[in-house]
Amino acid sequence: MRLETRRLRLIRLTAPQMGQLIADLPEFEKAMGVRYIGSPETDGMAEIVEGMLISILQFPAARHWRGVWVFVDQKEKAIIGSACFRGEPDENGTVEIGYEIHAKEWRSQGYATEGVLALTHWALAQPGVGSVSARCDKANPASARVLQKCGFLLNGGADSLPRWNAKLFAPFVCPICGNPFLRAEKSLFCRAGHAFDFSRQGYVNLLKGKPETIYEDKALFEARRAVYVAGFFDAVVDAVRGRVPSGSVLDVGCGEGSLIHRLQDKVACRVGLDIAKSAVKMAAAVDHGALWCVGDLCNLPLPNRSVDAILNILTPANYTEFYRVLRPEGLLIKIIPGEGHLAEIRAILGKVPYREKRLETLRALGERFEIIEELPIRYTFFCDETLAAQVYAMTPLTTHGPRARIPAGDITVDLALVVGYKNA
Repeated sequence: MRLETRRLRLIRLTAPQMGQLIADLPEFEKAMGVRYIGSPETDGMAEIVEGMLISILQFPAARHWRGVWVFVDQKEKAIIGSACFRGEPDENGTVEIGYEIHAKEWRSQGYATEGVLALTHWALAQPGVGSVSARCDKANPASARVLQKCGFLLNGGADSLPRWNAKLFAPFVCPICGNPFLRAEKSLFCRAGHAFDFSRQGYVNLLKGKPETIYEDKALFEARRAVYVAGFFDAVVDAVRGRVPSGSVLDVGCGEGSLIHRLQDKVACRVGLDIAKSAVKMAAAVDHGALWCVGDLCNLPLPNRSVDAILNILTPANYTEFYRVLRPEGLLIKIIPGEGHLAEIRAILGKVPYREKRLETLRALGERFEIIEELPIRYTFFCDETLAAQVYAMTPLTTHGPRARIPAGDITVDLALVVGYKNA
């Protein structure tokens, strides 16, 4: 069994190879095509290998977890360290890992982090494994830093040997390579070494590059939040609430998070994603019970088949990506504007009514999903001058336009709610 990282080749030795390592090192080096840095007798490797060989004899069915992994520097073709798992998963699905860089000149260069990170991800991908643990002496801060960099969190244990644990952070995957993440306290790490930090507000930016968006306008999102608070979209919230499942829900184009925030008492796991950093920052600062992410709807940083429903409210769509991340029998709840939506605002701006998008949307959505419901949502809402100004400011129509005085009066909401169903 072999794994490769940027600089290392990790090789799980077979029982005969382990026997040869301690019985005849020169022959082992010749057969493996590597050189061993140091001496197995003096660096403790011989003792580890002997213990593993005895363990394999005692538990032959669990040899998958009882071999020694050697860390081979690919450039130098040299064994510089090793790691091993201390037996098969326990009743809680936890395996324990131990590791060491034997060659002193290779320490403090990130090799241990590289190897442990790769093996931790490998272990978490095995059946029956839910977490990986490690013990680290308090007198060994360098080893503790390795565990922290690999996404392990301190989880108690004896005073002299505190226990650390690592689990996959299931909600997100790396936007660069698609690999799953381990989560440290403030960062996400994938096995390829890509790292993303959580902000002070609690969101994570998983964009691969800097976006160009006309919606990076904090005033727009502040106005939209005020409009939601005033009840302008209560009928929309109620329509969504009545159709959204109680499991996991992703709001694509969440903006400042007003809608999905109103679902917190119904939905167990809420994830909000938007390309506008200012909006996600606002959302995370107010709602600490959801997961917030700056991301691209054309490259959703979520695993395949990972959410029960997607909300796509008055924002662009990517139906291929939506289909990928929805679980079988999942729902896509999309809302599109009708011709009369915000007609009073559009008239002040001299804009023509919204082009009817219903048939166009149904056709595109129907290529991936079975359309199981269409619901018109039409009403007028009386707005005083303050609220009318906020409605005016919340729409991208006015982002680069003149600021106009909006008189008090009724404003039209004309929307269509469409529900798509994923069959497979």
